[in-house]
Amino acid sequence: MAQQPLYFRPNADQTCFMIADSNEGRYVNLNKSKKDGDIDWTEQSEGDIDCIKNIVYCPDADQFYVLFNKYQEKLGFYVLKIDANDIRRTEFLIKLKNKLDIGDTSLQINKEVKPNGEIQKELVISYKCIYINTYNVVVMDITQDGDQHLIFRHESFQLWESECQGFMLQNKNQDFIHLGKEGLFVLSLGSNAKRPVVDNKGIDKMIHSLESVNFLKQDRDNFVLFACTDPDCKVISIQQEF
Repeated sequence: MAQQPLYFRPNADQTCFMIADSNEGRYVNLNKSKKDGDIDWTEQSEGDIDCIKNIVYCPDADQFYVLFNKYQEKLGFYVLKIDANDIRRTEFLIKLKNKLDIGDTSLQINKEVKPNGEIQKELVISYKCIYINTYNVVVMDITQDGDQHLIFRHESFQLWESECQGFMLQNKNQDFIHLGKEGLFVLSLGSNAKRPVVDNKGIDKMIHSLESVNFLKQDRDNFVLFACTDPDCKVISIQQEF
């Protein structure tokens, strides 16, 4: 590789892994006579992947998910799913050509047992955008292979020049934390519709989960957009997938 790798993600038994820098990603499978390949040349990517931002491995589905910022020389927000046992089996989950740089990304798998006993797996993607100064949290349902769909998208204000970080808390409320210089912000991604909390000044607050507005959806292909960049004007709308 031309640069020092930034990402290394092995599978559960460490027999195959993905390694990448910002411009190049490699796949290695030790079970197949050390078979390797460049993720730029998978069937779906056609040699046009660039600006890799993050990689995560899902042990339940035995798949890698790759987040990158450039495809076919166009800036945007792209997520590619790659089978851990066969690099030729790939699928784009998102292809959004928004002509914007993204940064401070995170890519995580969220697994939750619903009240009805069903297990739901979600891909939680977060990043900040240049020029429009937003911090975006995108949640996708990846429970069923081949039937992934967008559930939520949350936009809040984040100055591009200011560093930030996003991560999931492994608690029963499935909280997502956005940590920046302006403070700490919490998004509840779990099934619990609301719960009371007390802030550092002793004032009672109520946290509502994103799922609490699911009843607004008219179709399974709808997702809920939370536009919260202006603290004085927060808008919830229903949109079609990208």
